[in-house]
Amino acid sequence: HQSQKRKLKQAKAKGLTCKTLPLSELENVYNFILRCRQQRGHSLSMSMEELKETVTTFKKSFFLFSTYYGKELATASIAIQVNPSILYNFYSGHLKKFDSLSPVVLLTSSMYKFCGTHRIQLLDLGTSAVNGQPNFSLLDFKFRLGAVPSMKLSFEKELV
Repeated sequence: HQSQKRKLKQAKAKGLTCKTLPLSELENVYNFILRCRQQRGHSLSMSMEELKETVTTFKKSFFLFSTYYGKELATASIAIQVNPSILYNFYSGHLKKFDSLSPVVLLTSSMYKFCGTHRIQLLDLGTSAVNGQPNFSLLDFKFRLGAVPSMKLSFEKELV
């Protein structure tokens, strides 16, 4: 969408830069995303300990992406390569004070380029629901990024 292209150019012009971070930064990235979510009254579904355990088990599948304004972290993402053709944006967040710079647009662009470089066919931007209800503003934002909706299936097994 034209407005997102404009925001991407503005973010670059303002000096925002993207980096892929090493997994040794997992705790810092998690805490940053948690703080961003708390600013908006949201939470994360996993504790740091649970996430560490999962990352330890599937180290090669996790990637950390970030956008900086100077030396300050503006937005970050924890992504999971769920299979050779899908990168899933598992957790992400940005500080409210950077809303006007739209760092998420630049971060998503960086993740998209990463997918192209690594021959990953699909960038899954995650759900657009809060407490099981559609978050229409988030959904609209993803549409303006060029995303297309897909059905998400959930499977559960009750252990008895």
